[in-house]
Amino acid sequence: MQSSSSARRLVVVGVDGSEQSVAALRWALTEGSRPGDTIRAITVIGSDDLLPGTSFAVQPYGRHPVPPLGFSLTELVTELRREGLGDRYLEADTGRGDPATALLTAAAEADLLAVGTHRGGAVKELLMGSVATECVRRASCPVTVINPVAAKRLAPAATD
Repeated sequence: MQSSSSARRLVVVGVDGSEQSVAALRWALTEGSRPGDTIRAITVIGSDDLLPGTSFAVQPYGRHPVPPLGFSLTELVTELRREGLGDRYLEADTGRGDPATALLTAAAEADLLAVGTHRGGAVKELLMGSVATECVRRASCPVTVINPVAAKRLAPAATD
């Protein structure tokens, strides 16, 4: 983590295609960073080993799970660049494995981590865990969490 206020900073953003995670990326580009900072948007593809609702069949060697709903971080980054959101350096990366662990590893040297939360409720969090909660508990840098209400406030206005 860098200490100088004039130094270029690294802001890591977890993006899974949800409205909240896209809002976290927009927030990082407009509010959570300064000119010259690097914004690293990361999509994490979870391991398909023993995930609920998946087949226990043997998968071909080298096969990786596909991001949900055909989400493309590269396309999102391209769209945000076209919108001209700030003068920050925006890069896209893909991690594999447990999302919280991958984001925490990526943010180990970051100055800020931003994530969205689906606000799943206590029972859902108890059963499945929460990436945002785990990041808040274990991150070595400040963490910004964008919930569904904040995501709606941060969404760009629709144009007709």
